[in-house]
Amino acid sequence: YKVFTPNIKLLDEFNLQVNNDNLIIITAFELSKKQDIIFYSDDICCKTIARQICGLNVTSIGDIELNKDDFYKGYIYHQFENDNDMATFYENPNENTLNLLINQYAILKSSRGEVVDKIKWNGELNVSINPRNFKSNMFGTVKPLDDIQACAFDSIQNNDITVLIGKAGCGKTTLPLSYICQMLETQKYKKCYIVYHFETLKGAKQLGFVKGDTQTKILETGSLGNILSSKFGDRQQVERMLASGTLEIIPTANIRGTQFNSDDMLFLTEAQDVDTYTLKTIVQRCEDGCKILLEGDILEQSDLNTSDLGLPKMIDVFKNYK
Repeated sequence: YKVFTPNIKLLDEFNLQVNNDNLIIITAFELSKKQDIIFYSDDICCKTIARQICGLNVTSIGDIELNKDDFYKGYIYHQFENDNDMATFYENPNENTLNLLINQYAILKSSRGEVVDKIKWNGELNVSINPRNFKSNMFGTVKPLDDIQACAFDSIQNNDITVLIGKAGCGKTTLPLSYICQMLETQKYKKCYIVYHFETLKGAKQLGFVKGDTQTKILETGSLGNILSSKFGDRQQVERMLASGTLEIIPTANIRGTQFNSDDMLFLTEAQDVDTYTLKTIVQRCEDGCKILLEGDILEQSDLNTSDLGLPKMIDVFKNYK
């Protein structure tokens, strides 16, 4: 990032009012005289002024492709060049030699390529992680299957917010649900809200055309019913949890009247479908202490408008915070 000081005189030359948008546009105009730039915006007025008055090369933000290589994953791999390099790292635990963000993980490899440790930078120290297994009557004992899952276990246990992204079958749904069951059975949390974005396939029935209350409609028509039934064993178990009040399913359309308390857990599934405004609204309704878990497969989506995706925006906003 670079900081620029706007040339206020240019506003008079272009007969533009003094406001933030115009200051950004004239700053971009000055920069365009020195190098080729592209002005990104989805604001119609801003785009028009930049293109028609200042002659800038303008592109919509929605046209930007999500760069999967640059996407923040929350972890890196690091291989030491030699044993001395590894020794120096461990002798200086308070130095962020790997340039990690706060709570970013590093899977460390020896010079021979063997994984020797998994650490995270907590803002002051490089800390080795050794997450506990998830244990519940529903799921039994769930253990990390690889180094990346170990990082996910640690994040779920210790962070207020965890976002799990990956392909189908990677555990991004099973891990949160097994943790949720453990917390409910041990009464560490009183209730879990599963927030679900009901998005039908083209030509499929809408919720209003199906008999039953909202919970029945969601369980019978959306993918969430199949997901929960397969993870919990059967539909009856899901219904028992709903009846007991330890589990509640809320469509995103009904989120405005909901408050998530400090002793609640919030699990947002299929989060790649949720837009920025909705996701921001959901998070704002969580009290301090509420455990927030999100899962989605955003990296596998190729047909979505990246300017309105909530998950990439949320990750970008919250990364590097404790």
